Amino acid sequence: NKDEMPFEFANIKIRIGNTYMAFAEAERKTENCIIAIDAYNEALRIFTFEKNPVEYARTYNNLGGAYLIIAEAEKPAENFKNAIDCFKKALEVRTVHDYPKDYALTKNNLANTYTQLSSLENPTYNLKLAVSSYEDALSIYTKQKSSLQYGMTMNNLGNAYGYLAVNENKKQNLEKAI
Repeated sequence: NKDEMPFEFANIKIRIGNTYMAFAEAERKTENCIIAIDAYNEALRIFTFEKNPVEYARTYNNLGGAYLIIAEAEKPAENFKNAIDCFKKALEVRTVHDYPKDYALTKNNLANTYTQLSSLENPTYNLKLAVSSYEDALSIYTKQKSSLQYGMTMNNLGNAYGYLAVNENKKQNLEKAI
């Protein structure tokens, strides 16, 4: 019952959202993402910034992921922007000092979203935001502590610089891409 056990209800809604996100990767992307988005939004009626900041941030990070996936099927620019808003809300809690690994994960998600949005609008502006977010993630993802995440983020950063080279400072950005 939502009123008697709100925390449990919200966690169930998150699990429902996660399940539908997995379905969306396999089939009926739009339908399943809409169900997931609705489930995450229901959880956010209970998980507030003030009362449940960790769950609030986790749910917003998941919601951002749902918008990323639905962007592949419909209204890409609008859904990328929705994802960006969600990741920014998650970062209100997931700070570099309090939750460094979650911060890096969310910064990486944010950077990936800016990179994707750059193919639709304001390429230079969005790619610079992507680069900045990747660099923020790399303040946590080091070669020694998180080699896989470090390598993936470095690869993504290199790609962002490569895309940025198309629009400005070709030589300088290509050198950074390498």
